Amino acid sequence: MTAGPGDYATDDATSADLQIAETISFVNRHSDFMQIAYKSSDIQTIVNSNKLAVVLGVEVDNIGNLNTLGRPPQNSEIAAAVAHLYDEGVRYVFPIHLLDNQFGGTAAYQSLMNYSTRREAGHWWNLVCADDPSIGYQFTPQLNSFFATAGVFVKLGLNPDWASIFSSPPSYPTCGQVNSLGLLPAGTTAIQEMMKRGMLIDIDHMSQNSANSALTLAQDVPAGSWPSGYPLMSGHNAVRGPGSNERSFTAAQYQSIGNLHGMAGVGSAGVDAYTWINEYLAVFQAMGGNAAAGFGTDTDGLAMGMPTSTEVDLLQNPFNPQGSKTCLANCGHPPIQYTSSFPMSNLGGVSWDYNLVGVAHYGMLPDFLLGARNAPNGADLIDNNLMYGAQYFFDTWQMVENKSADISAVGCASNGICCGRLDNHGQCAGQCVAENASCSGVTGIQCGSNQKCCGTLDSHDNCSGQCVASAASCSQ
Repeated sequence: MTAGPGDYATDDATSADLQIAETISFVNRHSDFMQIAYKSSDIQTIVNSNKLAVVLGVEVDNIGNLNTLGRPPQNSEIAAAVAHLYDEGVRYVFPIHLLDNQFGGTAAYQSLMNYSTRREAGHWWNLVCADDPSIGYQFTPQLNSFFATAGVFVKLGLNPDWASIFSSPPSYPTCGQVNSLGLLPAGTTAIQEMMKRGMLIDIDHMSQNSANSALTLAQDVPAGSWPSGYPLMSGHNAVRGPGSNERSFTAAQYQSIGNLHGMAGVGSAGVDAYTWINEYLAVFQAMGGNAAAGFGTDTDGLAMGMPTSTEVDLLQNPFNPQGSKTCLANCGHPPIQYTSSFPMSNLGGVSWDYNLVGVAHYGMLPDFLLGARNAPNGADLIDNNLMYGAQYFFDTWQMVENKSADISAVGCASNGICCGRLDNHGQCAGQCVAENASCSGVTGIQCGSNQKCCGTLDSHDNCSGQCVASAASCSQ
């Protein structure tokens, strides 16, 4: 997002590359219990080995630093940016995050991000009155104090222009507001490039207009070897309620995701177990009842962990000698019971009691679920839906991979060859090159199940040559 003097990395592409490399390095250092999955079948192999399957994902504001071009990106530049992530092992992508970018509009729900959009994209959000009466968000000026202005100078340097610009945001209509910017042509191209590679596409953080366009784009993928439509994901969200904002999806949007066999992670950042179960039930019902949902913790330091909702208000908190309450809301529920088969978490010589501190670290997610099972509908949703989420995710990923072969790119000319898969209609889902050219420079292409690779396969099963029918000769 916004970086200033002394920060590194100062751009999204470098930051993403560093984090991807560090994640891969971390997983490799702990290969005794985790492994990266680069395709759906890897999940089965990894889980059958009693290891944690890790899927690499990217959630940044500007993929490939395309915002620095000063113009709309060309299709080849978009394809290169997507291919770069794929070649690094990324399989899960957010095309749009907290700011408007070259792909489209972001959901308006945090006013500070309007300032970041102004700096990074060169424009303020175009906020208009929402048609949905449940939208209650209204932009609130953020930099209207000496300390806020001083923070701008500290972060961005002694440039009076920024302070002047930031102190004069647009005047917006007094109403529930949404970002009018939808999916741009570059965003359509980017999503299609991701589809060609069988990537999992998350539409959270999109403006309502952007999300609806993405859903339509996915619904329009024709049937081929698999049914029509391309699954889309929602990683950390909830059903929109009164006084909410466009960041939350409507029940109709969730239904569309469910109809596409997409998957939803129910947001849990800062949410107690009882509230989360109610939100989980709303998402499950909106998706049609046949989908499985999952966790959308988003716990990263900015998004907080889950607080307790048990009787901590009646207990002495050993981390606070004054004994003040640590339960924030929805308190008074029965505490979870620790036993020899479900012991209290112990880390660094400290025992962590969920009843007192909530989810203090990721290892306490089971404690949270134990508390959630005590809520009305909790046991049924957890035992009969959440616990099937891993299988549903695998099925969705497998469908996405197979649908990638049905994404009709272009039919290669009679004097060209296809570097990649051919769908059932003979269309190339990879890249067309001249007949006398080589596919060695074409990356991120996997051959279909009824094809073989005339070349070498890398560690991700990408073919360095041409994909041909299984019975064909590579000399053709």
